[in-house]
Amino acid sequence: GQFGNRGECGETKDYTSLLARIQEGSVWRFRLVANPTYCVKKGEGRGKVRAHTVAGRQLEWLERQSGKKGFRLLPDSVGILESDWKVFPKQDGKQKVWMLAVAYEGRLQVENAELFKEALVGGIGREKAYGLGLLTVAGSGGLNGK
Repeated sequence: GQFGNRGECGETKDYTSLLARIQEGSVWRFRLVANPTYCVKKGEGRGKVRAHTVAGRQLEWLERQSGKKGFRLLPDSVGILESDWKVFPKQDGKQKVWMLAVAYEGRLQVENAELFKEALVGGIGREKAYGLGLLTVAGSGGLNGK
């Protein structure tokens, strides 16, 4: 499905206007394509980053991110649209990078406007260089505060 209604224009042209409307308590429909991961550490040194491949874990990851990014997910409103492995060539052209792209959609409520604005501008999670982590929002369609 399309995000938004037919004939409805997005607000990409004037992002400043959108950011100005972000305030504590406001409710938004959202879409996020992210790379939900966790770290497996064995002994000393850096751990290995692994993708959450189970839907329940992918939703838990988003719930944890929401607390850090100034919003809360509205109960029974969030779903996973798709979960696909993406493959990109590394810069050397010889090896490939595999990452899991999970598309979430639902409704959220802003709890900390400044943190939430940072998430809108800076993204959420890993692999932003590959276009993942972009959070987009649209008006709640009259559902504010409900």
